[in-house]
Amino acid sequence: MISDPLLVRMKFESDSLPLVKEAANFQKTGIRVIKVNFPVIEVALFWKMKQGEILLRIIADEYDYLPVQGYWINEGGEALLSGQGLIPQGIGFQAEGGNPLEIPRTWLCFRGWREYHECHLEVLWSAIRNLSQYRIPGLITQLYSDLNRAEVQAG
Repeated sequence: MISDPLLVRMKFESDSLPLVKEAANFQKTGIRVIKVNFPVIEVALFWKMKQGEILLRIIADEYDYLPVQGYWINEGGEALLSGQGLIPQGIGFQAEGGNPLEIPRTWLCFRGWREYHECHLEVLWSAIRNLSQYRIPGLITQLYSDLNRAEVQAG
């Protein structure tokens, strides 16, 4: 499928607007918005297990034709790798090995994220992409909730 760059940008701006307008409300819940600049969003999620924030970069370069991608970064913007106890692992939080897009970084195996839909064809992105929980703010909110589940450990 070939995407329309103007439509991609419009969908991104429309869906990311609540992150900008309601940044203070998101921060109260543990989600600090750092950057919203097409096609990148960066947020800091409070990770209760670590009693501190972990940085998430979201790439929405083909949004809404393809789901967003997301991975953990350090303060310098470099991808965090496993084995240092810095990244979440468990449930759908994956280390860099086995990334379906063959990119050497962590990835998120949850509905609404690109790598999930590359592996799990029984749930088509086109069938769920208009549901609010799979739009950018919903994905970030759900990921924050999943990050703080008991099954998630540092790896």
